[in-house]
Amino acid sequence: MPPGVHTALLFTLTLLLAGCYSLSWVESQDPQPAPAAVVALFASTDGVVTLELLDPNDDYQFDTAEKDPDYARDPDLLRFRRAELRLLDKMPANTVLVDARFFDGVGNVARLEKVDLLRLVPKLDLEGEMQLPELFLEEYTRYSVSFRREHREFSLEAADPRAQAPFDRVHRMVLANNCLDPGKWEMALQTEDFGDFQQRLESPLSLNQTRVLAHSWLQLDSNFYFTLLKVKNPHLEIDPSKLFDYDAMSAEAEEVVVDLDQLRRLKREEGSKLLEVAHLSNAPLDAMNREQYYKWDFGLFLNRDQFHTYSDLLTKPVKLARYADRGFYDPTHPKEFLYDWVKPLDRVTVQSIDSKRGGTFVEITIDGEDSPYQFKVGNVDLALFNEQQHFQVAFGFNLYPTSRRHTPSQATTHFDQDQMPDDVKPYLVMIDKRTGRWVNHQKMGLDRILIGWESIDHDILRVCLVSYERIVPVFLARLQLNDELVDRARVRRSLYS
Repeated sequence: MPPGVHTALLFTLTLLLAGCYSLSWVESQDPQPAPAAVVALFASTDGVVTLELLDPNDDYQFDTAEKDPDYARDPDLLRFRRAELRLLDKMPANTVLVDARFFDGVGNVARLEKVDLLRLVPKLDLEGEMQLPELFLEEYTRYSVSFRREHREFSLEAADPRAQAPFDRVHRMVLANNCLDPGKWEMALQTEDFGDFQQRLESPLSLNQTRVLAHSWLQLDSNFYFTLLKVKNPHLEIDPSKLFDYDAMSAEAEEVVVDLDQLRRLKREEGSKLLEVAHLSNAPLDAMNREQYYKWDFGLFLNRDQFHTYSDLLTKPVKLARYADRGFYDPTHPKEFLYDWVKPLDRVTVQSIDSKRGGTFVEITIDGEDSPYQFKVGNVDLALFNEQQHFQVAFGFNLYPTSRRHTPSQATTHFDQDQMPDDVKPYLVMIDKRTGRWVNHQKMGLDRILIGWESIDHDILRVCLVSYERIVPVFLARLQLNDELVDRARVRRSLYS
């Protein structure tokens, strides 16, 4: 047999065996009843938990995607306002499986089967008092589960003929844990339409073709939600009811000294050269990605005309549309943040993580000699960064990806949060340099960090802190990494692809 054929057959056999192993692992889990506390909750409501949903009017401007032509045009059609959850009799360990049905005002139904509610509940990886900032950050960060039509992970039933055509365009259904309150969740239907591609080609507006058809918010009963939280985290050491008092829990969490040794072991500092810090070079202030582009276009950056460079951000308050209690952006009562504390941030360093996973996991530190604050993003893999789209890490511990699949792969480069190996759980944290304590980044007007190669051929990495609701970049640095580290990343990236 020729060597190439032998190699191809061996590779194919390996994939088949891996697939069989994955399948057998799932099927080997003996089905069992749901946790007793969850069974009791459903028994108290005759086996069905009914939830009321809130949906926006068609004049709501600030959905996170473009609107489908049929979005909220009718007072009742495709306006989902009621949900029913039915608990399954048997399920694998460490899951709470339900059938979920969402009803609009005229009887159309969006249905999900065998949904694991625990996928939308925070998973705590830390011990002791570090659980305070961890749970706080998990609960006040939005993350979601995506259901794919091509894998038959949801179904749509058109009781009204007017719903059939828009239902035929739906390619994703999303359930999300909203960032506003504990137990506030949301559902959305997303469509895809390439019919106006020629118009897009000739237009300056070139967003993708995913559009929102329906979007509703729901609030779980606190007892129900905390029961799920405790089932998923039997090692929970803090009182979850504290979550409802945002300011009190934030103040308590800010007394916690950050113990990153629970998450990683540093190996060595990697040589790097800082090429530019945007507010020191007076670099122009431009939208860094599609989300910022449309949020500026929609008017969520309310005083955009007053800011032309990154250094301008240090001189006057930035006014950003508030994400209000019901889940809508409200430009009439903006959030104001003064980012003058960014000025002393003038140093970015890179250290490698002591891991057996290819030598490309690093910790990036942003600080400055006179800065009262320090930012650390770690357990991130350089080989996952690219030049077309920024890699995003939300503040917290083991938080990415914030959008997950309903049926994730068992072993991929982008691990699901619940499958992340213990030695490389990512984190992003803001620290008081004087005390070592955790700092609530939300009060400082920050949301997450963006990282991407400006050019991997020239070893140049861009690191950016972005504002509340990801509306505006706040800090941007360009640094050149050493060739040896980038060469390892190139090789690992080629193995990934």
